[in-house]
Amino acid sequence: MEMRSRVDRRVVVTGLGLVTPLGVGLEKNWQALIAGRSGIGRITIFDASAFEVDVAAEVNSEMPVFWVRKVADRLNDHGKAVRGSRVLVVGVAYKKDIDDIRESPALDVLRLLRQQGAVVSYHDPFIAQVDEDGERLQSVPLTEELVRSSDCVVIVTDHSALDYGLIRRAAPCVVDTRNALRAHA
Repeated sequence: MEMRSRVDRRVVVTGLGLVTPLGVGLEKNWQALIAGRSGIGRITIFDASAFEVDVAAEVNSEMPVFWVRKVADRLNDHGKAVRGSRVLVVGVAYKKDIDDIRESPALDVLRLLRQQGAVVSYHDPFIAQVDEDGERLQSVPLTEELVRSSDCVVIVTDHSALDYGLIRRAAPCVVDTRNALRAHA
């Protein structure tokens, strides 16, 4: 077996719950990784000491926390606190164009926002209802009135059929975890 040089070995992981060190700018993401703000952590589910690796990590639950902080920052930029703000979460499915919410990071985003006092609603064309902390939430229609009346819109799952033009045009504040607005420009 031929050994490859260190430069040739890469792992690129994408998604809300993961880091993309080669996708947004290597230096910025590398610094975040070193500072522990990357959304990944050391492998803990098995003993990885037998493997010849420089950096190995497993996905942890920090990315929903990261994105909720981004929501708080964006709301603060608009002179609002999370508590009492109307936040619309767009897309709660685990990934685009499916009806599966198992292990969806959007559930953590919903929960964290609600814990901080946000008035949270969600829209997902594939998920009609979600049970979160003993309460059943219903998907709401994505209308201009709803988007305009929301203090912040958070795009978590980038379903193909969503009207991104409406969100871009009507939302006073957007946190786009999937770069969906850029992809659908």
